[in-house]
Amino acid sequence: MIQFACPECGKSFKVSEEAAGKRAKCPQCGAAMTVPEGAPMKRVSRPEPLPAVERTRNEFSQDAGQAVAASLDTKACRYCGEIIKAAAVKCKHCGSDLLAKADTLPVQVNSLYDQQSAESVIYEGPASQWTNLGTFIFCGFVALGGFIILLVQDVPFIAALGVWAFAALVALLSWFNVRFLVYRVTTERVEIEKGWIAKRIENLDMFRVLDVRLNISVFDRFVGIGNVTLISSDKTTPNVTIRGLRNAREVYERLKRESIRADRRRGVIHVET
Repeated sequence: MIQFACPECGKSFKVSEEAAGKRAKCPQCGAAMTVPEGAPMKRVSRPEPLPAVERTRNEFSQDAGQAVAASLDTKACRYCGEIIKAAAVKCKHCGSDLLAKADTLPVQVNSLYDQQSAESVIYEGPASQWTNLGTFIFCGFVALGGFIILLVQDVPFIAALGVWAFAALVALLSWFNVRFLVYRVTTERVEIEKGWIAKRIENLDMFRVLDVRLNISVFDRFVGIGNVTLISSDKTTPNVTIRGLRNAREVYERLKRESIRADRRRGVIHVET
């Protein structure tokens, strides 16, 4: 392990040797920093289990780790027995999800996590129908073409009716797709609900967000909307774009602050690879 401090706020961190020389973002102040080269920290060796006591090595390691953690702001992972932070929700050694079975966690850890994870809603609602303007204009031209064909060419009325039905169907499907695209952004996560017959929900935890970007085109400025893109470390949904947001600038600024606060609550350090 390598121990170092943030050059801006002085908060100390402990990271693995593999992160030496890489760039990271401080969860306390958000400053960019470089993990220094350094000698690995000495790890406390665990005592061997007594032969007379019939317990597994894993069980003995957990007991030894809990004894050390009693006087520190740490705890022992209930899967591998390694020492981790008391507020950690995922073990950095074995990768186990410590909240997978919340009813088996110690009461004091659950109460601490509940206090830190009181979430509030930043934005909730469907995307703006202004995002469908291009599709609606296209359907209008198609419908107009149906009228022109009917007046100029000697074609059956049923042909023009088919053109109008196609334009109306495309416009209606586009309206439904946007109408039932619902965003729910809180201080802890981003949820995107899609579908008007079959529902699908995508979720992104705030502490996984690496960067937040705002995109407002010339047309978007006229109608008062914008797109916010979240770049994350999530393997399933690395990039999430929230489209057609009203007050997009306000949501963007709030998301930047809440992503740093989420990192601070979870003790997360994002290392650039």
